[in-house]
Amino acid sequence: MEPTEATLPLFDEEPARPLADRLRPTQLEDVVGQDHLLAPDAPPGRMVASQRLGSAILWGPGCE
Repeated sequence: MEPTEATLPLFDEEPARPLADRLRPTQLEDVVGQDHLLAPDAPPGRMVASQRLGSAILWGPGCE
Protein backbone atom coordinates (compact mmCIF):
# COMPACT_ATOMS: atom_id res chain seq x y z
CA MET A 1 0.00 0.00 0.00
CA GLU A 2 1.42 3.35 -1.01
CA PRO A 3 0.98 6.55 1.01
CA THR A 4 -1.79 8.83 -0.23
CA GLU A 5 -1.83 12.61 -0.09
CA ALA A 6 -3.80 12.34 3.17
CA THR A 7 -1.33 9.95 4.84
CA LEU A 8 1.89 11.37 3.42
CA PRO A 9 2.40 13.83 6.31
CA LEU A 10 2.65 10.84 8.65
CA PHE A 11 5.77 9.76 6.81
CA ASP A 12 7.26 13.21 6.12
CA GLU A 13 7.32 14.52 9.67
CA GLU A 14 10.16 13.93 12.05
CA PRO A 15 10.07 10.24 12.98
CA ALA A 16 10.99 10.96 16.60
CA ARG A 17 7.57 12.53 17.27
CA PRO A 18 5.06 10.00 18.63
CA LEU A 19 2.24 9.04 16.28
CA ALA A 20 -0.36 10.30 18.77
CA ASP A 21 1.32 13.72 18.71
CA ARG A 22 1.31 13.81 14.92
CA LEU A 23 -2.36 12.78 14.68
CA ARG A 24 -3.91 14.78 17.49
CA PRO A 25 -6.38 17.54 16.58
CA THR A 26 -4.91 21.02 16.46
CA GLN A 27 -8.24 22.84 16.56
CA LEU A 28 -11.71 22.04 17.90
CA GLU A 29 -13.10 21.67 14.37
CA ASP A 30 -10.76 18.67 13.90
CA VAL A 31 -12.47 16.69 16.69
CA VAL A 32 -15.05 14.30 15.24
CA GLY A 33 -17.79 12.37 17.02
CA GLN A 34 -17.66 14.14 20.39
CA ASP A 35 -20.39 16.76 19.88
CA HIS A 36 -21.56 16.44 23.50
CA LEU A 37 -18.08 17.48 24.66
CA LEU A 38 -17.74 20.36 22.22
CA ALA A 39 -21.09 22.03 22.89
CA PRO A 40 -20.75 25.64 24.11
CA ASP A 41 -22.16 24.68 27.54
CA ALA A 42 -19.87 21.65 27.97
CA PRO A 43 -16.72 22.05 30.11
CA PRO A 44 -14.26 22.36 27.16
CA GLY A 45 -16.51 24.94 25.48
CA ARG A 46 -16.74 26.96 28.69
CA MET A 47 -12.96 26.81 29.11
CA VAL A 48 -12.43 28.16 25.59
CA ALA A 49 -15.06 30.89 26.02
CA SER A 50 -13.51 32.05 29.30
CA GLN A 51 -9.97 31.82 27.88
CA ARG A 52 -8.94 29.73 30.90
CA LEU A 53 -7.46 26.70 29.24
CA GLY A 54 -6.01 23.75 31.08
CA SER A 55 -4.85 20.31 30.13
CA ALA A 56 -7.20 17.37 29.76
CA ILE A 57 -6.92 13.83 28.52
CA LEU A 58 -10.19 12.50 27.15
CA TRP A 59 -10.37 8.73 27.16
CA GLY A 60 -13.12 6.16 27.02
CA PRO A 61 -15.66 4.78 24.58
CA GLY A 62 -15.41 6.61 21.28
CA CYS A 63 -11.87 7.88 21.91
CA GLU A 64 -10.10 5.88 19.25
